[in-house]
Amino acid sequence: IVVGLLLVIFALPAVSMDDPGPAVISGLASGFVASGILLWLFRYDPRTLTAFIATSAVLGIVVDGMHRASASGWLYAALAGTVVIALAVAVHRWISRPLALGEVATSAVGTVD
Repeated sequence: IVVGLLLVIFALPAVSMDDPGPAVISGLASGFVASGILLWLFRYDPRTLTAFIATSAVLGIVVDGMHRASASGWLYAALAGTVVIALAVAVHRWISRPLALGEVATSAVGTVD
């Protein structure tokens, strides 16, 4: 599902083009590369997902602040980056919390008592 979703997202901009062939091929190649990196990285430790998403978001926010080239643009970038980092830390702490013994037993599917 993840690979298919990434392929669609990367190839979607080609729909509005006059000659979509090269753009579709480029989008599909980018989608395969992105999905390969994601699946390879998250195979080892799924907790890295929050840092990966936060890094992508903060980089996008900084680029947006650079395009605005004003004090208000940089203020927005600083505030939005702080919120993204705070949310990433909160989600990472929630994912990393240990499960209580009762939660493990009741959340397992098909357990025999």
